[in-house]
Amino acid sequence: MKKILLVCLVLAGLSTVSCKKDYTCECVTVMTEDGTEIDRSTTTTNFNAKKSDAETSCDGLKQTSTNGDMSITTTCNLK
Repeated sequence: MKKILLVCLVLAGLSTVSCKKDYTCECVTVMTEDGTEIDRSTTTTNFNAKKSDAETSCDGLKQTSTNGDMSITTTCNLK
């Protein structure tokens, strides 16, 4: 009985551990001037992390900046 209880406790403990995996964050940067797209580029960043940590890191790469009629917007998605 003690062995069965021990096995159950070990399995329960392992099920609560979140494993790190490889995630790819794909970011698209678009530069516009007077509302017209003048440049677009795509970059990827890899994370070996828990999904929630990878999502937070990927979201942190998003940005928007404007300078007069020029705007640069970076949007990112975890793949």
